[in-house]
Amino acid sequence: MQESVLIGYASRYGSTGDVARSIGQTISSETRTVTISPVCEIFDLHPYSAVILGTPLYGGKVLPEITTFVKNHRNMLKSLPVSLFLTGHSLVDLDENKKKKALQAAEGLEQYILFRDIGLFGGCVPERDYSLVEKAVMKKNGIVPGDYRSPGQIQAWSQSLIDLRLLWF
Repeated sequence: MQESVLIGYASRYGSTGDVARSIGQTISSETRTVTISPVCEIFDLHPYSAVILGTPLYGGKVLPEITTFVKNHRNMLKSLPVSLFLTGHSLVDLDENKKKKALQAAEGLEQYILFRDIGLFGGCVPERDYSLVEKAVMKKNGIVPGDYRSPGQIQAWSQSLIDLRLLWF
């Protein structure tokens, strides 16, 4: 049977979708069928043998649409191997404290399902016109626009899902 992997993601500005596509390239190189889609466009999980979900962290929290997706599909997700990846500026230069906070954000999802693995990746802060409130928050937190994603790190995590057989039961 052909393994079919769903990579569902939530994203505000597209960076997490880019990470999902990068993960999909690595997974599909192992001859698996990969579907990559925003979670708001996913309605049926039956065609898939594994799921990878992704969301950025904003203010130390996952996006609400990923939580809604997990809640709505929890029964089916419990019957599949599911991994999660998180992106965000707070995951740049990852230390134990940042890792702990990120994993705490994932705990809100883990009340519904358990993840086989969780990948943590720096995100991309786009150059754009931010509101005064957004600018104040960015300044307070030392956030400077830029691309903080590490393609090598993303590929290594994706390959580890294959190598450690985390996409199968």
